Amino acid sequence: MTLKSIEELFSSMATRHKQINSFYNQEKFDITAIDEVTYPALVVNVQEIALPKGEGGYALRRYSMDLEVIDILYQSKSNESNILSDTSEILNDIVNEFNTHPSYNEVGIDLTNDISLEPLRDAYGDRISGWSTVLEFETPNLVSFCGSPIT
Repeated sequence: MTLKSIEELFSSMATRHKQINSFYNQEKFDITAIDEVTYPALVVNVQEIALPKGEGGYALRRYSMDLEVIDILYQSKSNESNILSDTSEILNDIVNEFNTHPSYNEVGIDLTNDISLEPLRDAYGDRISGWSTVLEFETPNLVSFCGSPIT
């Protein structure tokens, strides 16, 4: 799986999830640079791609992705409890999707880390709350000598 295909998986999840209304795949997400965001939003950013060396060579690709699920915070902050509840469940849904969806299991996506959610309170200029986490997963690295575009 390529980085582009991983990004498309997250985009597909965001589109299919009934509570996610916007998807952003960008480094250093800047809410002020976007004209109109429909909340809740999923923000994904690649942290690292690694090719760990094992007994069989470089048979795996390891991805580390930052995820945020965020929602708009009322000025009174009276909706923060609801935001934290809803956005943590959305992140849980994403983890469950990777962990149990037959298509992801078929292609060999395997979550490898314990997942901790960190609250985002008063983020992005005190306008946003939600949760962030890091997902680490491995996929088979199916590149072989014959399949490489090298003459």
